[in-house]
Amino acid sequence: MKFVTREALLSREAKVSKVMLNEEEFVFVREMSGVDRSILESSMMKFKHGGDLSSITSEEDIIMDPFNLKAKYACMCLCDEQGNLLFSIDDAEQFGKAITAHELDIIIEEADKLNFFMKKAKEETVKN
Repeated sequence: MKFVTREALLSREAKVSKVMLNEEEFVFVREMSGVDRSILESSMMKFKHGGDLSSITSEEDIIMDPFNLKAKYACMCLCDEQGNLLFSIDDAEQFGKAITAHELDIIIEEADKLNFFMKKAKEETVKN
């Protein structure tokens, strides 16, 4: 067992995985950083009464909106071979319209092996 130093934590690189979309085409997905995950989670939040974060007084003021969640998740994981993101959360709508549902499922399945986001989201949904 080994203690992980501050320097080691700050210099970690995300794991990158190759994903075959079909027999001829592939993409890469990576682990999300903590900030990437926060961006994804925040993109799912809607506020009652058209407010923003400053208007929240209780959990009831937040509505979770899973619309286009898989495309948003893919945008926060798709990367080049070095792990540099190819998209931002702002690309999710266009990406969601451009990619087939089958290809998106393939990407999400592999991304979730690295991030466990969809698995945890399903567990939270069942719990609530």
